[in-house]
Amino acid sequence: MPRCVVSSDVCRKIEAEGPLQDTLKVSGAQVSPVEIEGCILEHPDKLIIDVTVAGVSGHGRTSDEKVPRAWIVLSEKGQKLGKEKTIKALDKWVKKSLSKYKWVRGGFEVVDTVRSLPSFSRNES
Repeated sequence: MPRCVVSSDVCRKIEAEGPLQDTLKVSGAQVSPVEIEGCILEHPDKLIIDVTVAGVSGHGRTSDEKVPRAWIVLSEKGQKLGKEKTIKALDKWVKKSLSKYKWVRGGFEVVDTVRSLPSFSRNES
């Protein structure tokens, strides 16, 4: 099932390889994208209004290992601070708050909106 990230009105689909997973396996450990999203949203300066985290290849120990990447929508405070400073602040926060294997090693990308396609819900029962 695709998850959609919208940046400048261009939709890019993040295709899940195989069945949709609620966890990523990073360096042999299970990582919950929802936990990382929650951490980022809890930044005390409220620099973003929305985030989605998914696994991306090419940044891990091996070429096929998926690591967390975050797509973020800046809040007014985040826009005033600027993209680069906001990303640095969020990265520092994640590294302070979460274990190393949960860090956003795939990077942060600022987008206009983050949405799930109607057929996708991470919280489906």
